[in-house]
Amino acid sequence: MPKHDPENPRYSNIDSNVGGFSYRRGMNIDALPLIPSPWRVRRSFPHPVITNVSDHPLALARAIIRVGDDVHTERWGLVLPGDQNEVCLCGLETHDMCVTISWRPSGAEGRELLWQFVA
Repeated sequence: MPKHDPENPRYSNIDSNVGGFSYRRGMNIDALPLIPSPWRVRRSFPHPVITNVSDHPLALARAIIRVGDDVHTERWGLVLPGDQNEVCLCGLETHDMCVTISWRPSGAEGRELLWQFVA
Protein backbone atom coordinates (compact mmCIF):
# COMPACT_ATOMS: atom_id res chain seq x y z
CA MET A 1 0.00 0.00 0.00
CA PRO A 2 1.40 3.46 -0.90
CA LYS A 3 2.37 5.87 1.86
CA HIS A 4 -0.07 8.65 2.71
CA ASP A 5 0.83 11.93 1.08
CA PRO A 6 -1.38 14.81 2.33
CA GLU A 7 -0.19 17.01 -0.56
CA ASN A 8 -1.43 14.52 -3.16
CA PRO A 9 -5.25 14.68 -3.70
CA ARG A 10 -5.20 11.11 -5.06
CA TYR A 11 -4.92 9.83 -1.49
CA SER A 12 -7.86 9.83 0.88
CA ASN A 13 -7.60 11.24 4.40
CA ILE A 14 -10.63 9.37 5.73
CA ASP A 15 -11.63 5.77 6.30
CA SER A 16 -14.48 4.68 4.06
CA ASN A 17 -16.56 1.74 2.95
CA VAL A 18 -17.54 1.80 -0.73
CA GLY A 19 -18.99 -1.00 -2.79
CA GLY A 20 -18.59 -3.48 0.05
CA PHE A 21 -14.85 -2.88 0.32
CA SER A 22 -13.21 -1.10 3.24
CA TYR A 23 -10.41 1.35 2.62
CA ARG A 24 -7.91 2.69 5.10
CA ARG A 25 -6.47 6.14 5.37
CA GLY A 26 -3.81 6.81 2.80
CA MET A 27 -5.06 4.31 0.21
CA ASN A 28 -4.84 5.47 -3.37
CA ILE A 29 -8.39 6.35 -4.50
CA ASP A 30 -7.60 4.88 -7.92
CA ALA A 31 -7.77 1.49 -6.17
CA LEU A 32 -11.51 1.95 -5.49
CA PRO A 33 -13.74 -0.34 -7.56
CA LEU A 34 -15.80 1.23 -10.32
CA ILE A 35 -19.49 1.05 -9.55
CA PRO A 36 -21.85 1.69 -12.48
CA SER A 37 -24.26 4.52 -11.82
CA PRO A 38 -27.88 3.41 -11.49
CA TRP A 39 -29.02 6.86 -12.63
CA ARG A 40 -29.72 8.43 -16.01
CA VAL A 41 -30.55 12.09 -16.34
CA ARG A 42 -32.72 13.69 -19.01
CA ARG A 43 -31.59 17.29 -19.06
CA SER A 44 -34.77 19.29 -19.36
CA PHE A 45 -33.97 22.65 -17.78
CA PRO A 46 -35.23 23.79 -15.30
CA HIS A 47 -36.54 20.34 -14.35
CA PRO A 48 -34.04 17.56 -15.17
CA VAL A 49 -35.53 14.10 -14.73
CA ILE A 50 -33.44 11.42 -13.00
CA THR A 51 -34.38 7.76 -13.55
CA ASN A 52 -33.31 4.66 -11.63
CA VAL A 53 -32.19 2.46 -14.55
CA SER A 54 -30.93 -0.34 -12.29
CA ASP A 55 -32.76 -3.55 -11.45
CA HIS A 56 -32.67 -2.74 -7.73
CA PRO A 57 -34.51 -0.39 -5.37
CA LEU A 58 -32.34 2.46 -4.08
CA ALA A 59 -33.01 3.53 -0.50
CA LEU A 60 -32.83 6.95 1.15
CA ALA A 61 -32.29 8.68 -2.18
CA ARG A 62 -32.03 12.46 -2.31
CA ALA A 63 -30.87 15.21 -4.62
CA ILE A 64 -28.44 17.73 -3.16
CA ILE A 65 -28.36 20.91 -5.23
CA ARG A 66 -25.38 23.20 -4.68
CA VAL A 67 -25.30 26.68 -6.14
CA GLY A 68 -22.24 28.58 -4.95
CA ASP A 69 -22.33 28.33 -1.16
CA ASP A 70 -26.08 27.53 -0.97
CA VAL A 71 -27.24 23.92 -0.64
CA HIS A 72 -30.80 22.65 -1.15
CA THR A 73 -31.97 19.07 -0.64
CA GLU A 74 -34.87 17.16 -2.20
CA ARG A 75 -35.58 13.92 -0.33
CA TRP A 76 -36.98 11.09 -2.46
CA GLY A 77 -36.77 8.10 -0.11
CA LEU A 78 -37.05 4.68 -1.78
CA VAL A 79 -36.65 4.81 -5.58
CA LEU A 80 -37.79 1.64 -7.35
CA PRO A 81 -36.40 0.45 -10.69
CA GLY A 82 -37.80 2.63 -13.47
CA ASP A 83 -38.97 5.37 -11.08
CA GLN A 84 -38.33 8.94 -12.17
CA ASN A 85 -37.77 12.02 -10.06
CA GLU A 86 -37.75 15.59 -11.24
CA VAL A 87 -35.30 18.08 -9.73
CA CYS A 88 -36.55 21.65 -9.56
CA LEU A 89 -33.88 24.17 -10.54
CA CYS A 90 -36.28 27.08 -11.03
CA GLY A 91 -34.74 30.47 -10.29
CA LEU A 92 -31.26 29.06 -9.62
CA GLU A 93 -28.07 30.32 -11.28
CA THR A 94 -26.61 27.50 -13.37
CA HIS A 95 -23.07 28.86 -13.89
CA ASP A 96 -21.94 27.50 -10.49
CA MET A 97 -24.36 24.61 -9.94
CA CYS A 98 -23.81 20.94 -9.20
CA VAL A 99 -26.44 18.29 -8.47
CA THR A 100 -25.39 15.34 -6.33
CA ILE A 101 -27.57 12.26 -6.04
CA SER A 102 -27.10 10.33 -2.79
CA TRP A 103 -28.48 6.84 -2.15
CA ARG A 104 -27.96 3.54 -0.41
CA PRO A 105 -28.01 0.40 -2.56
CA SER A 106 -30.34 -2.37 -1.40
CA GLY A 107 -28.67 -4.53 1.22
CA ALA A 108 -25.88 -2.01 1.78
CA GLU A 109 -26.18 -1.23 5.47
CA GLY A 110 -24.60 2.14 6.22
CA ARG A 111 -23.04 2.71 2.78
CA GLU A 112 -23.94 5.93 1.03
CA LEU A 113 -23.02 6.36 -2.63
CA LEU A 114 -22.87 9.65 -4.54
CA TRP A 115 -23.20 10.59 -8.21
CA GLN A 116 -22.94 14.11 -9.61
CA PHE A 117 -23.93 15.98 -12.71
CA VAL A 118 -23.95 19.61 -13.74
CA ALA A 119 -27.13 21.18 -15.02
